[in-house]
Amino acid sequence: MNNKLEKFKDPGYKPDENTKTEIEQLNKEGQSLSGFQLQFADLKKVNLVDANLSFSDLKRSNLSNSSMYGANLEGANLFKADLEGTNLKNANLTNTELLGANFTNTKLHNVNWGEEGKIINELEADKSEDFNVAKSKYKEAEEIYCAVRLTMQGHSLGDEASKIFIREMHCKRKQHPKFSFFRIMSKISHVSTGYGESIKRIVCSIFSSIMKN
Repeated sequence: MNNKLEKFKDPGYKPDENTKTEIEQLNKEGQSLSGFQLQFADLKKVNLVDANLSFSDLKRSNLSNSSMYGANLEGANLFKADLEGTNLKNANLTNTELLGANFTNTKLHNVNWGEEGKIINELEADKSEDFNVAKSKYKEAEEIYCAVRLTMQGHSLGDEASKIFIREMHCKRKQHPKFSFFRIMSKISHVSTGYGESIKRIVCSIFSSIMKN
C-alpha cells in the first residue's frame, strides 16, 4: 500500500503547509487522488489539471485561482469551497456537493453536471417522497444554479447559462405545491417558451397564437 496516498485518505488527516505541494506531485506522477480528506485545506493556486479527486472531501477548502482543467470531482464534497477564479473547464461535477461554494469568476465551460444536467441536490429532491425535504433540496439546488448561471453569464457562456437557468427555474417551481397557481403558471412558461430561453418554443407559441386569431 502506498503510504503517500493512504495518509490523505485517513479521516483524521489534517492538511498542513505541505499538503498542496504533495498532492500536486502525486497528480504529476499520475496517481489518483480519489477519496482524499482535504477539508479546510489551503490549496490556493494549486495545479491539479486532469486530477482524479472523485469522492474527495474538499469542504471549506481554498481552491481559489487554481488550475483544475479536466478534473474529475464526481461525488466530491465542495461544500463552501472557495472556487474564485478557478479553472474548472471540462471538469466532471457529477453528483458533486456544491452548496455554498464561491463561484465568483470560476471558469465553467463545458462542465459535466451529470445525468440530465442535474446537480446532486436536485436529484435528491426528485427522489424524496417528503415534500418538506424535497422543498429544502430544491431550494439548495436553485441557489447553486443561480450562482453558476451568474458566473457563466459573466464569461459570455450564453447557451450554457440558458440551460442552467431552466434548471434553476424548474427547482423554483418544484418548491410550490402541486396545482398551486405559481406552479401551474411556471409550468406553462416552461412548456411554451422555456422560461423565455427557447427561441424555438417562443416562435411556435407566437405562431400558434396568430393561427388561433
